[in-house]
Amino acid sequence: MSIENLASHFLKSGDVSPALEERLRSPADRLAIYKLAAGREQRDFRLLLLRLFNEEIAFREALWEGAATDDGTCSEGIFHCAFLIHCCGVPSDTEVLWEAQYLNQDVGELDGEYFVGAGVAETLAHLREIDDQTCAAIAEYIVTWSRHTSPDSLSEWQNGRRQWILES
Repeated sequence: MSIENLASHFLKSGDVSPALEERLRSPADRLAIYKLAAGREQRDFRLLLLRLFNEEIAFREALWEGAATDDGTCSEGIFHCAFLIHCCGVPSDTEVLWEAQYLNQDVGELDGEYFVGAGVAETLAHLREIDDQTCAAIAEYIVTWSRHTSPDSLSEWQNGRRQWILES
């Protein structure tokens, strides 16, 4: 069954079939899901995207450790997935995305835009409600980043990221 059909089944049922579960381990299949999600309502894919983000972290760690290889076509999947999670606009997803922040030198760090899919004020309010060290660090990062950005630049970034996914 094609990855598109498996993803379509997920969208209808909310269930990750055994066949889809198997395909999620494939970086190329994950990229195909990202292309599909980029052209649709990302919130419909949210639970799958959160699961895929863990796969992307594991893949980038494996690349860093030399346990996996890539010709350059799939290594950007972590950024594609993070962007699509951003588009879901759920403040608590910021904490999930932070797991990739400073993952290794290969990934570097995620740009501030990734963390404010729900909006700067909404995300900061959520983080301040949690009141732990990680959320405080994320909030500090967002505050510092937001001093140097504008709504127009965020919109341009979103359009550019979406095009990057669709064209990859």
